[in-house]
Amino acid sequence: MRISKKNDLPKWFDLKKYHAFEKMSDAELFFQLSARWDLYVFSALEELSEIEKSLSECVISDAELKSEFVRGDVDRGNESFGMLPKSIAVSPLSIYDHYSLHVDVNEYAKENELEMNATKFSKFLYHPRSVNGFLDKDNEHYMYMKVDLNWPDNLIIADIQKLLPIWRESLDYNSKAQCLSYGWDLAKKKLIDYSLFPLIDMLIWETKTENTITHSVKAVAVYPDGEYGENNITQTIKPNLEKIFNFYSIEKFRRELNDRGLLPKRPADYFYTPTQEDE
Repeated sequence: MRISKKNDLPKWFDLKKYHAFEKMSDAELFFQLSARWDLYVFSALEELSEIEKSLSECVISDAELKSEFVRGDVDRGNESFGMLPKSIAVSPLSIYDHYSLHVDVNEYAKENELEMNATKFSKFLYHPRSVNGFLDKDNEHYMYMKVDLNWPDNLIIADIQKLLPIWRESLDYNSKAQCLSYGWDLAKKKLIDYSLFPLIDMLIWETKTENTITHSVKAVAVYPDGEYGENNITQTIKPNLEKIFNFYSIEKFRRELNDRGLLPKRPADYFYTPTQEDE
């Protein structure tokens, strides 16, 4: 349904509630943004009534808890299981990864009549092709490589930075992921100055209900004093919202705020811890 009148906006929308965001700390504001990303991404799995309940709250009460599910912290691994530390973007090859690659390599060898039982020297001469050259679509976004840890970190990092764009071009894989060039302070200013939170909430609701709220209605509802109009939303505000409200930008903010000591040092205490009375 196309919503072209302010009176047809969902009942949960109340612009006055959003004034609370102007006085929030950096951590509170970040968690409200991150929790909304969680709500947006998993909206298909949630009932509309639950989504509207969160939007009606405006200030999501369990925002920090919900933000835990999109954290990108380094996983320290488990030495007893032989698991090395990893992050969402970078991880050592596991035995499962190796097995999956082995299956693909064997299949490729059979199709191209390559002798897998040849000597190491023969394999070195005749099988130098990167495994990334023939991976299926499910794994095409992974880059498998080996890193010589005898080299110093700064030279390894410099080589990877130089090779990444070359690999992307060679494999014809250009990531569509957006990540802001600026940091949290400017993003925070835009969140408040452009009143992005009510627009984000409208986006979440539109995605769930498959309704469309016209920019003219958004302009009247979010900027009642005429600060911004329909053209401003189209040309300036919407592009800024899309750059700020995405996983990679939110992850960049989280890392920056962590480094600056502005986020809690430990995750929210949402796991149940037995007490002596329970034992």
